[in-house]
Amino acid sequence: TDLLGNEVFLSSERNIAYKTFQTCKSTPDRLTEVTGVSVDKSKKSRKGKIEVDDSSAKQTIFGFGGAFTDASATNFQKLSSEVQLKFLDKYFGENGINYSMGRIPMNSCDFSLETYSFDNASNDFNLSHFDSNVTFDQTTKIPLVKKALSLNPNIKFFASPWSPPAWMKNPVEDESGKMVQTMIGSAVPQGLIDTPEI
Repeated sequence: TDLLGNEVFLSSERNIAYKTFQTCKSTPDRLTEVTGVSVDKSKKSRKGKIEVDDSSAKQTIFGFGGAFTDASATNFQKLSSEVQLKFLDKYFGENGINYSMGRIPMNSCDFSLETYSFDNASNDFNLSHFDSNVTFDQTTKIPLVKKALSLNPNIKFFASPWSPPAWMKNPVEDESGKMVQTMIGSAVPQGLIDTPEI
């Protein structure tokens, strides 16, 4: 059974090595390895079961990981040095879950302390004013990324925007009723301004 008491079913008879980790608010478990999780290989009732067919590959998994947001990086910096080391080992170390991928939001996201963009110059479609030093990320996100890399130098990263800069978006009505361009919220049905550059 899995940690929720559900039976886990594997269709293959091959032996599969795996580890199970649990994080549960009502217990002291925080990425704690648990034992005694069984795998049912019988073909009895499949109601409430998850079937994993490992006999044929249908897709490629590049890795598992999480997002390196402003919130996670800021909270990480507030931890003591000792707890930071434990955190890093549990997420990125060989003895932990060993994350192999990380998503880095470009500009601010819904887990940022404030709204920001790396190019706030209106109509800068050539990105002449793009902050190539990603200044905002230098104090929190980038140090966390570097520490993760120090434990797992093979971790892969990809950057993705949560929102384009405000100047690329159609105005929306703010709380006062004024129409403003903002990274928060999008006009419906078309969020981006109508221009051939986008």
